[in-house]
Amino acid sequence: MIYFDGIIFSLQDAGGISVYFHELLKRAASHDDTRNSYLAYYNENFISSITDYNIRSARLPSRIFERYRSMDIDYPKNLQVFHSSYYRVCTPPKAKLANVVTVHDFVYEKFVNGPKRAIHSLQKYNAINHADAIICVSSHTKSDLLHFLPHIPEERIYVIPNSASEKFYYMENKRDHTQNEVLYIGLRAKHKNFETAVKSVSKLKDCRLTVVGGGELNSCERRLLSNYLKERFEHKHFVSTENLNRLYNRALCLLYPSNYEGFGIPLLEAMAAGCPVICSDKASIPEIVGDAAIKISGNNPAEYCEALGTLTKRDSLYSNLVQKGLLQAKKFSWDSTFEKTCDVYRKVH
Repeated sequence: MIYFDGIIFSLQDAGGISVYFHELLKRAASHDDTRNSYLAYYNENFISSITDYNIRSARLPSRIFERYRSMDIDYPKNLQVFHSSYYRVCTPPKAKLANVVTVHDFVYEKFVNGPKRAIHSLQKYNAINHADAIICVSSHTKSDLLHFLPHIPEERIYVIPNSASEKFYYMENKRDHTQNEVLYIGLRAKHKNFETAVKSVSKLKDCRLTVVGGGELNSCERRLLSNYLKERFEHKHFVSTENLNRLYNRALCLLYPSNYEGFGIPLLEAMAAGCPVICSDKASIPEIVGDAAIKISGNNPAEYCEALGTLTKRDSLYSNLVQKGLLQAKKFSWDSTFEKTCDVYRKVH
């Protein structure tokens, strides 16, 4: 029996980690190794969305600072594996079971300072040190793990990549070549190089920028957009999967100048929808896009602008990127992610 700790669904309404565990749970009900699984620590909005998956739920009482606490209460006797959705450890008093942890990135360790980093890293490192198996979502994340925790035996680490939902697909009859809409998806933290994206689009007067998600724009971001793009930008706070697929299909490209990603699900979403990608060549990004994107080595807006200008011609390079992206996206699937994760469960229990 697998016990999924759903604490992440109490911490965020949307995000890559929520997507990851949602996709695992969606497949668990019909799989021999996981169909007797339990989900604990969830929020009401999430549990209503998985009722069709036939995952049994344990409504455990939430304790003070629950997200940071080990799960140390009594469990079913046939519990074999505990898989936390956010760096928690299971230490039941009577059961022998395996702890599995998924490591998504090392953003805090690389880009955050002070108490937030200390608290996050303490919890993460404790979970990794107690884990019988550690799943990394990319080879680059594994490399980071071994950099920060070099004592961890490599044989305990498994690289299992994420994927994109099958709801992202190419809509050939929906292509709109009358607009040069550039997409920026997700957070706008410093390492994401949002400023580079804005400045690169600003240099092409026939291009506009659509910013999706990432929370409300702060005053600095609004000022940046107003100064460089005036009326040529739009921020969509929330977009459904269906509408995001439409956005990818109609866009000139996805602009992804991030200096660091543990994986980068929007890259796969875009390619699966036939949306060309312009991105950095940093961290895990080359693993995801292969040769199906225009990769830029620096943060210079002029280089990104040049790439954007090339795509506006919509010539053979544009068509080749669309076709290569579609093929690259097919190399990843959530079914494969789930099957490989079950292989890990079998190895450790």
